[in-house]
Amino acid sequence: MKVSIIVPNRNYANFLPVCLDSIASQTYQNIEVLLADGSSEDGSLGILEDYSRRYDWKIFSLSDKGQADAINKGLSIATGDIQCWLNSDDYFLSNKALEKVVEIYQEFSDLDVVSLGGYYTNENGYWLRPVLLNTHPLQRQTDIAFRGAFLQPATFWKRHVFEELNGLDSTYRFSFDSHFLIRAGQRFNMLLDQNIKISGYRLHGSNLSVGVKPERIKELAEFNRYFFGFGFRYLYLNFIAAIVSFICLFPNAISKKINYVIYLISNLASFLSLYRIPSI
Repeated sequence: MKVSIIVPNRNYANFLPVCLDSIASQTYQNIEVLLADGSSEDGSLGILEDYSRRYDWKIFSLSDKGQADAINKGLSIATGDIQCWLNSDDYFLSNKALEKVVEIYQEFSDLDVVSLGGYYTNENGYWLRPVLLNTHPLQRQTDIAFRGAFLQPATFWKRHVFEELNGLDSTYRFSFDSHFLIRAGQRFNMLLDQNIKISGYRLHGSNLSVGVKPERIKELAEFNRYFFGFGFRYLYLNFIAAIVSFICLFPNAISKKINYVIYLISNLASFLSLYRIPSI
């Protein structure tokens, strides 16, 4: 089984070597690595070119219309049986990460999607805590649209999944990964096991998919409209976005504290409702 790994990057030169070294050190070597850079201005391209020469990896794109567009380009030309993407600020925790993924696919040949776990790390790569995304003891696999959260750098799928879903929806800026993976989980056989930890998700203040931002919450409302229509979830998230937009008018130190309280209360309500109330 060949594994194709897409690495999209834009101005993450400080994180890029750790990401690429975590791929190069894998004991499972039947891999294809495709690199993309979104017009970086921080020396990233030189790093990508260096690794491309050393390991015979391909730089397939130097400009794009956003992260999802770059990933779609890479996955469209990927030749591997299994696909994934690893953002340049994330990395594999051990050199046996891909070996474990392939073992799972070989043991359970009917699986289409494998989503595993990992750790949040700080900007310097120190492990902070396990990633626990929307887990609830009463949840079922059929609740996947309500859950809507996966550790993207620890999630893999067979090539036909990408092809049959027509790729990622690049109209989303923050939620294209969850949108793709929820559709995959609804349609194909998925294993979700956060106890097998293979990836590090780096928290550094510039993560697109983290934070209480009005534009992100508004996109989550549209995301929920796609799966549930113009109902409670859509109206609720737009209401939360309006509150957060108002609070952002306050001084930064105050607005951060209030938004953090909103984040905690909203996500607690989501958990207690088995995610029938959407999280933010």
